[in-house]
Formats: sequence, C-alpha cells, structure tokens
Amino acid sequence: MDNQKPKVARTIYEARFKSEEVMAVAGISDMTLQNWLARGDLNLKQQNPGRGKPRQYTVYEVARICLVKKLVDLAFPLAPAFKITAALEQSWEETPGGHEAYARERNLASWLLLVEAGAWDTRRRTARFPLHHSAVRADGYVAIWAAEIIGSSHGGSIRDAINFFADAAVIVMNMAVFLQQTVSLLEDRLVERDG
Repeated sequence: MDNQKPKVARTIYEARFKSEEVMAVAGISDMTLQNWLARGDLNLKQQNPGRGKPRQYTVYEVARICLVKKLVDLAFPLAPAFKITAALEQSWEETPGGHEAYARERNLASWLLLVEAGAWDTRRRTARFPLHHSAVRADGYVAIWAAEIIGSSHGGSIRDAINFFADAAVIVMNMAVFLQQTVSLLEDRLVERDG
C-alpha cells in the first residue's frame, strides 16, 4: 500500500471524481450537492457531461465543495462562501500541489481568516496586516489568505493576525492542513477505486 501512495500522488491532480465520492469526502447529501449545482455557483469545468454520463470533479473542485461545507457548518453565509471559494480554487489551480505542501513544512503555514468587511477596512486604515497575504471581498465579508513563516523574526504570526482584528469575530482555518486532508481522502478513494 505504501508503494501505491507516491503513484497516486502524481496522478491525483489529473484524476476525476464521481458525485458519490465528492459527497462522501465532503460529508454532504445528494440533495445538497444537487442544490448547489442548480444554483450555478460552483462553475465546474464539466458543466453538462451529457445524458446518462456521470459528472466528474477535479481535486480542487472537491476541495472547494468541502470548504463551502465547512464554512456553512461554521454559520458562514452560503452566497459569500461560494464567491470566496471560487477565488481560492483559482489560486489553488495555479499551483497544483503547492498550497497543501505547506502542511508538510515545519516552518510554513497557510491560514484563511474570514471577517466582516467593515472590520478589515477599519483596521487597515490604522495598521498594517502582519502576514504576507491576499484578500478577497464577497458580499460584506473579506477572506484573507495569509502565509506565515513560523519562527521568523521578520514576519508576524497567526496570533498577531488574529489580534489585528481586536474585538471583531474572525474565522481562522489552517488551509494547508485542510487541503492536505482533502487530497489524502481523495488519494484513498483512488486507491480503493484502482485497488
């Protein structure tokens, strides 16, 4: 089995996953997946596979669906969750295997912070955000994807980033670990499928 993992890891980004696999990995029902598809907010690479053909999802489309589910579970509104995860998926696809690799690096971390836009705008006028980041706005919220070099004397920490928002509510996720876990679950699906 260990011999199969490297083989799977090389092909995971070319693999496609069935709806049943997506639902199992994301922990959602068929009704939820169909509802999200019907809304038209997922913008899949394979929009209409054709009559009788199963829809196929890329690894990052599955990761995006998992992230939407996680955000909804945290009481984050669905509409901005779709918009924010669309921007993140685009970034993930630009560097296949890159962002989840942070989970294997001892001195790197990749964080997602979600706040109301007002909290971001107010604090940015008076202080500089302590981590290297990119920000995405959607429907009154801002998602800040930040990279941390752990133990660096030249950069801030995730604690500094959270404190940046003072009393505002902040959702914080370790994106490297999230992506690595999602990819690992999908690798297991490929092993089961091919094994």
